Amino acid sequence: MISGFSLGLIWGLGSVNGDRFRIRHKDYNIIKRLADELGRKPYPLHQPGKEQWAAHVPVSHPLYAYLVSLGWASRWNVDRPYPAGDIDHGEFIRGFVSVHHTLSKTKLGRSKALFPRLRIYGSKTILEAIDRHFVASLGTTPKTVQKHGRSEICHILYYQSKKEVPVLLNFLGLGNGARES
Repeated sequence: MISGFSLGLIWGLGSVNGDRFRIRHKDYNIIKRLADELGRKPYPLHQPGKEQWAAHVPVSHPLYAYLVSLGWASRWNVDRPYPAGDIDHGEFIRGFVSVHHTLSKTKLGRSKALFPRLRIYGSKTILEAIDRHFVASLGTTPKTVQKHGRSEICHILYYQSKKEVPVLLNFLGLGNGARES
């Protein structure tokens, strides 16, 4: 039905609005890619102070039934799960992280040099699953998911090891063109 990468994008960007499952983001190209894959047309969302693009399918569409079968829940669900099913985990993670990360630089120890720091945002459950995948497939050290401020919904997974961050960026296809803070 859809690629694993697109599943990750949709999992992270989708929400139900009435009788529609809507995917929205500020990057037109992301929405255009998903809209094309779903046979839809992207359209602008007009909200004060926010420029976003969207595409939608009715909740009766097979895509929405597929997402629900994998355990999809709204972005505002505290216990938002990682997909439960036969999916391409690497591609799902690449898609999800592509729209839920920041890449910045930080000093480590006494060094004056700046090293890349990768932060991935999402629910605690999703981030724990992503970390387990990285540990099992890339050999990273296990990380503890941190709360994002006072939010019960959004959490952060931090990576700042000089050895691990380049491995993660390579796996994720990030680095050139990554969002930086």
